[in-house]
Amino acid sequence: SGSGTPHATSPWTSSNSSIATVNSSGVVSGVLAGSVTITYKNSSNLSTTTTFTVNSTPSISGSTAGSRCGTGTVTIGATSSAGTINWYSASSGGSSLGTGTSFTTPSISTTTTYYVDATSGGCTTANRTGVVAKVINIYYSNNADISNTNNWYSTTNASLAEHPDFSATGITLIVQSGQTCTVGSNVSFGSGVTLQVDGTINPTSTTIITGNGTITGSGIINVTRTGINPDLNTQYNFSTKNLSNLTVNYSSSGDQTVDALSYKNLTISGSGTKTINGNISVSGTLSMDGGILVTGSNIIDLGSSGTLVESTPNNLAPTSYVT
Repeated sequence: SGSGTPHATSPWTSSNSSIATVNSSGVVSGVLAGSVTITYKNSSNLSTTTTFTVNSTPSISGSTAGSRCGTGTVTIGATSSAGTINWYSASSGGSSLGTGTSFTTPSISTTTTYYVDATSGGCTTANRTGVVAKVINIYYSNNADISNTNNWYSTTNASLAEHPDFSATGITLIVQSGQTCTVGSNVSFGSGVTLQVDGTINPTSTTIITGNGTITGSGIINVTRTGINPDLNTQYNFSTKNLSNLTVNYSSSGDQTVDALSYKNLTISGSGTKTINGNISVSGTLSMDGGILVTGSNIIDLGSSGTLVESTPNNLAPTSYVT
């Protein structure tokens, strides 16, 4: 502030009004970054000067989204024109979660947007910029070998080349309806992974699919294993098997073992002898399309809703019991 009685016409002046202006009361307003001299003149034409520095308001010049497969941390990034970058969980308010051009989120299970601003010389960006930490929980098959992670995509039309980590927790892998996918080599899925088969999977006769999660769906899983342990439980070694809408097809041309389970639809299409190792139930359709099904003293329970369809007569062994 100036001293004495202000000059009658122009007590306050700015050396460069493109950098800062000053009104008749001596209030300085910054316009652009830079330095400017503000002069006060009193009624005696005596003057004093003060140098003001106008700092620029920083801006967020770029951002980098991040992604991961399943639950966990995601690293995202941002750049600014100047100053310190601050990260937040909300578009306004709240405390800073961290600073710097890179930010690692806490463990998240769903896609989450974080927000960033920048502060320089006491000036902060007017609005925060959102940066997405993407968590991909669902992947789709592409009519190819599902044991190869590169054959899974985060979109149904395989337009995004984001492939799963089979060990990730909480993801769902969907074999799409209308697709027939091979399984060319042994594959193991991590804890909490769901393999949802809405199409058809057709492993090689030596392939074992292991999962600490669940196999489910409404499609067809072919049991092709022969030789040692030629059965569903060995070839599809999952912690949980939800067969309530699946069709299990024993399709190998060799001898196989039909596990004592509750099936929705059970198809015997491969030649050779298929031996039941315990009582089974079929709530949908038991289709005898090939081979011979031997039950021994075990029972096939069709209940009130199951049906038996024999494409070839007499391919139920005489000792079979169907109720």
